[in-house]
Amino acid sequence: MLNGRWIVVPTAALAAAVALSLGGRGAAPPEPAQAAQGEQPPPSLARYLRFTGTGTVQVKPDTAGISFTTDGTGASKADAVAQAGSAMRRVIAAMQSHGVERGDLQTSSEVYRDTSEGVWRASEYLQVTVHDVHSAGSLVSRGLAAGADSASGPQFSLSDRSAGYDAALRSAMADARAHADAAAALIGAHVTGVISVDDASTGQVQPVYGAAMDSVQAMPAMPVREGKQEVMVAVTVTFSYSE
Repeated sequence: MLNGRWIVVPTAALAAAVALSLGGRGAAPPEPAQAAQGEQPPPSLARYLRFTGTGTVQVKPDTAGISFTTDGTGASKADAVAQAGSAMRRVIAAMQSHGVERGDLQTSSEVYRDTSEGVWRASEYLQVTVHDVHSAGSLVSRGLAAGADSASGPQFSLSDRSAGYDAALRSAMADARAHADAAAALIGAHVTGVISVDDASTGQVQPVYGAAMDSVQAMPAMPVREGKQEVMVAVTVTFSYSE
């Protein structure tokens, strides 16, 4: 009270005054909350083993690809195209008459002027997808007999890219687990589970290519053996373990 009147002093100012009256010997400022609570110990590292395994299975192909080419030469562009096109129409008719569906035939062409000889040249190309692989050799011979100047194939493949994948995957997982078990045994531990699996292959198929054929005069049926194709899967597996 001053001269009969009450004086209100802010709390912060009052604290400062008290500190000054103590000659700066007030209590030390409080420590941060994190320091007061103490440092947390670092988390323990997970124990794991990581190995890659591969698995391979053999699957019989169910699709064959054949390619045909017809060529034409003429004094004009139209003459060259007409010659190549006429032969290609016969090849297409031969394919369809022996069971090949229209949707399994795909054509392309090329036309250019041969300046060295002063003539036009045209080429028609036909790609045939064959679902009955046993008929592939006969179709090659029939295409050549119908007028194709050259043929290549058959090239065998799988219509279902996932064929054999599950079996190959099981084999790859077993391979990776065998490596992990061996490593764990060396350090006196045992595998307890799987943490993660990474498929690094997406089912790789190793293709088998047929031999190319040039135009021949006699066209006997070609002997064809489709053999088998390999489906390979590679996985990287992370395993947990304990001692």
